[in-house]
This record gives sequence, C-alpha cells and structure tokens, in this order.
Amino acid sequence: MRIPIFACSISHDERSPSGLRWRTQLPLFPNLTAYSFTPLSPLKLLSSIRFFTALVDVLLQCRSLTDVAWHFSVTSIIAPIILRLTQVRNLTIDCLTATALLEWHNHIDLVNKLEGLHILNLEKLIPQHTPALSRSMSNLTRLTLGKHPWVSSSHLLTLLEGTPHLQHLDVHIDDYGPGSQAHSKAIDSLNGLGTSSTSIRNPGSEFTGLPQLKALVVRHNSISAELHFSRFLACIDTLAWKSELQSLEIDSAHGACTFNTTIAYLFAKHPTLRSFVASHIRVFSHEFLTVLNICPLLEYASFLAEKACVQRLLSLSENPTDSSFRGELEISGNWKLSTLKWRQR
Repeated sequence: MRIPIFACSISHDERSPSGLRWRTQLPLFPNLTAYSFTPLSPLKLLSSIRFFTALVDVLLQCRSLTDVAWHFSVTSIIAPIILRLTQVRNLTIDCLTATALLEWHNHIDLVNKLEGLHILNLEKLIPQHTPALSRSMSNLTRLTLGKHPWVSSSHLLTLLEGTPHLQHLDVHIDDYGPGSQAHSKAIDSLNGLGTSSTSIRNPGSEFTGLPQLKALVVRHNSISAELHFSRFLACIDTLAWKSELQSLEIDSAHGACTFNTTIAYLFAKHPTLRSFVASHIRVFSHEFLTVLNICPLLEYASFLAEKACVQRLLSLSENPTDSSFRGELEISGNWKLSTLKWRQR
C-alpha cells in the first residue's frame, strides 16, 4: 500500500556526517506540496552551498511542490540557489538580508510567479531598492512583511504599489509617518481620514490603494504616546482606504494601548467588515456600539475593555430587546482591564 505524503518538514544538523543521506528519499514523494527547512546549528558557508545545491536539485523533481519555507537568514549566497525552485507559488523566509535583496532583483522573472510571499524579518531594506522589489510582487495575493528597520511608511507604500492583486496583507509598522493632532472633525463626523492631515497619504503620494484587499493585519512593537497612536491609526486608514475589508487585526508586541483617541472612524468606510481583533487596544462601549451600527455584517470582535464598558455591554447582552445589540460576550482578565470577545448571536 502506498501512502501519499503531501507535506514534509526537515531539520538539518550540519554537524552530522549523514546530513545529506536523506536527500535521495524525497523523489519518492511525488505528491509533496509543502516543504520547510529548519537548521539545528549555524550554517557554514561552503557546506551550505553544497547542501542547498543538492537539496534544490532534489526538490526540483517534486513537481507538485508549491509551498516552501526557509527558517533561517537567507543571504546573497543562498538566495540564487533556492530561487531556482520555479514551481513554488508560496514562499516563506524567516529573514532576508540586505545582500540577498540585491540578488533578488536578478531573479525577477522567477519571483514574479509567486502568489504568496512571507518575509518575517527584513534585515535592512534600503529605500532605493523598494521600486525594484515592488516590481517583483505584481502577482501576489498574500504578503507578509515582518520587522523592517530603516523603512519609513512612505517607502512601505511605494513597495505596496506593486501589489494590485493583494488580498491578504500582514505588515509590521513602527514608523507612523508625519501625522498631526488636527483630526477631531474627522473623528467626530466618522468620515475617515481621507482628507485629514493625520493620514500619511498626501497630495504627492503615488499610493493608489489596494482595491482587492480583504484581510489586513497590522503589527507594531509598542506605542507610548497619544500622537503616535493617532498616526498609527492613520497608517491603517491609508493602507485600507480603497479596500472592502472583511477582516482587520491590530496586534501589539508589548503592552496595551489605552489612549483616548477613538478608533471608530476607521470603520466608516468598511461596512463589509466581519471580524475585528484588537486584543491590545482599549475600546469604549460607545465606540463599539458605533462600530456595530456601521458594520452590520460584523460577526466577531475582540478588544480591551474597562469595567464600565464591560458592565454596559453585559447589560445590553442580557436585555437584547431593549437595544439593537445582539451578541454573546466572553470576558477574561482582571476587573480593571479585561479582554472582551464578542460574537454575533
């Protein structure tokens, strides 16, 4: 009896003299569609070249292979070897070095075939390289860009300009653009930030939006000031200003955002939203009720809530006939600041 194998994950230890013995077995997996590689020890240059050359030669025989993940720092030495895998459509790289990016430009025809690209860390993305890298992303529908030091929000927009078909974006932002505190009118009227000076989108910007974007995940390390939080929200508004979002997630690596700036205006242009997750952002009850009115299709939400917000939403949940509020609540955490999860009833 033959057992089809569709995915394979192998950890390689260069200290082992038998590190290459397994390679002849991979062609026995004609149904292999996904492969991931994790080194157990630091890669050595010369042996790495021999190893990856042999590995890629074998993987090229796996005609069904479409998903590959490299869980190490890809350099300019390794990049041209692994980019020989022309059948791959979804590529994950733990870290892409600055020198590897230079090599990336020499394989534009191959990279252009990718539908999903997930780079968890960019060692250094020089702004002058962003136009060329952007041109290599024309067919992407899914993109993850992790931490990328020295990249401003404007350069990020330049990069995304080359992704007109993008449907899912997961991006890390720690540069929030120039910003301004003068956006109270936009907040009060819930008209968004399209003409507000807070938005990083300006008359000189060439960013035309992501019209096919359905899911947006925005991550940041931490925000310590109200103004920075306002600018951060403006970045999100700019990324999604031409999209009909169905899912929005905002993730913070460190600490809670307990600022007074409202987030409700973000939803004014996205009535199609079905899921909203902001597990590190405090939301007031009146904000959430506004979001429910703006987004009638909302099915799930998760955010931080203070005691007064929890009490009011619990009351509305227990007396649904007295309100348009319809939902089930799940509460965890301490009485002062809780994580609140809401599901449409």
